Parts: sequence; C-alpha cells; structure tokens
Amino acid sequence: MEFVDIRDAAIVERQIKGWSRAKKEALMNGDTELLHRLSRSTKTKARIEALSSFVSAAKK
Repeated sequence: MEFVDIRDAAIVERQIKGWSRAKKEALMNGDTELLHRLSRSTKTKARIEALSSFVSAAKK
C-alpha cells in the first residue's frame, strides 16, 4: 500500500494491528469474502471493503 499522507498510513496500520491473524491473512491474500465473514459489524465491513480494494489496486 502507498499513502500520500503518513497520518493516513498510521491510521490504517492501527486499524489492521487490532485485527485477528485470520483477517490479516485474508487481506494479504485479497480474500474479500473471508474478510466479510470474519467481520463483526457493517461499519467494519465497509472499512475492510475499502482497504481490500486499495490493496488489490496496489498489487497491480
């Protein structure tokens, strides 16, 4: 992932740091379906979806 503002990177890092290992691995593997299943709330699901699309775009 690349961020223009280091503060944005720090925010995302803190969010991901609190995730379970399974969620982190799903994010790294681009498995959005698993991320959705592991999510507890719709708010979290929206953040995961945004991060997943960002990671997918960064891998290309």
